Amino acid sequence: MADLRELTTDAKRLYEAMDTLLAKQDEAHTENINFGEIWFSAKARPFKQHILTTKDSLIGRKYLTILASMISLSAGKERRTTQIRFMARILAACKNPDVDIENLVTDGMLLTEKSIDEFQEIKDEDLQIALLIDLLLMCYLNGQPEEKQLDFAIGFMAMLGLKQDTAKAIGCIVKGLLEQNDGVVMGQRQYMKIEHVYCYMKNPPDGVLVHDLEQAKHVAADKIIFISEVYQSVSSINFNDYEAKVLEFKGCSFVGVQEIYNTKKQLIFDGCTFEKSEVESTLMKLRNARIKNCKFLNLTARKQKDLEYLLVLEDSIVEKCIFKNINIYADYKYLGGLSVSKNTIISGCDFDTILVRRDFNYSNRCMIRMHGGSIFKCKMSNCKFPSSSYFFLSLESKAAYSDNIASDCEDLLYPYYIGDGTYLNDFFKEEK
Repeated sequence: MADLRELTTDAKRLYEAMDTLLAKQDEAHTENINFGEIWFSAKARPFKQHILTTKDSLIGRKYLTILASMISLSAGKERRTTQIRFMARILAACKNPDVDIENLVTDGMLLTEKSIDEFQEIKDEDLQIALLIDLLLMCYLNGQPEEKQLDFAIGFMAMLGLKQDTAKAIGCIVKGLLEQNDGVVMGQRQYMKIEHVYCYMKNPPDGVLVHDLEQAKHVAADKIIFISEVYQSVSSINFNDYEAKVLEFKGCSFVGVQEIYNTKKQLIFDGCTFEKSEVESTLMKLRNARIKNCKFLNLTARKQKDLEYLLVLEDSIVEKCIFKNINIYADYKYLGGLSVSKNTIISGCDFDTILVRRDFNYSNRCMIRMHGGSIFKCKMSNCKFPSSSYFFLSLESKAAYSDNIASDCEDLLYPYYIGDGTYLNDFFKEEK
């Protein structure tokens, strides 16, 4: 695999390989290859997300002819057959292909410098990168590559004039794909659109990868995915403005964000961190959201009449999250806690060092107000409330509660108040 880690940029290697190809143009490399069986198998397992599925047939034929040319350079029938199978699966994914696999292999043997120049004139870097990845993958399908085929692939890379960091990223992607290491592949996403190699990955993402919040608004896809991004001091994020139906954030950080809003999309936060926000209104108002394995750290809701709860959730799921070092300044009756939820399930969460304050002599403060839904297997520790307060308040639609634990909490009147004068002391275990 050393060739992939130290890719050279010598275009001379392409033309030396071309000389070999020209010398072989009179040789028949297609004898005894069962193209019918290869095509039947390819149609059953096409590379459905290949970049050529979005291109017209003329560009597709130029692309595939270059792949076929490299196949013709192989000296071994077994290697050629494996590479033809690979190329056939790409062809099978194309819409209305205008050439069959056997003719394509024959065309590859007739490649000229003019054909290469015509492809170079297609100013589509994504297409060029995809071609280079395919060339290098095919080189290594049978183990250590043949010298002339590798010369062809690396020489083609040099001719296209890609940046050095892009060339290195291509090498890392090919290495990751060959080893079925999706982590290595995903690590190169800042250099290129990884979705072009989804069809080769062991467990590809199920959406389009995006980075910039503003640009992502205009991505027309069923699902878009943000991975390990950091967003700092963003004033407001309104996910209703996005074209995608589903938005997923994996391992992202939101630092100092002032408002996150969603009522129309399906929203997923997985392993994200929300921290160091000081807000004067609701931080998150979300509908149809799933929040799992996330952390809410060092948040402050300053005293304002417009502040209801720090988090407002509807038809959502919150699971295995940590809420720590949160200060909430409350006004008005029944308002000013950590969260209000409607038909939301909260489970397996830790609430640590939550401070709810108030200025007016109203009772019935609460940390979480429930309108239906459920909360279970949660732990509350080191929380402090105004006098006459509750952990959970459920007045209109009754919520389900079970297996919750509290420890070292101050000024707690009753754990649970369901209205109509009904208080429950024993709905969870309090540890001293």
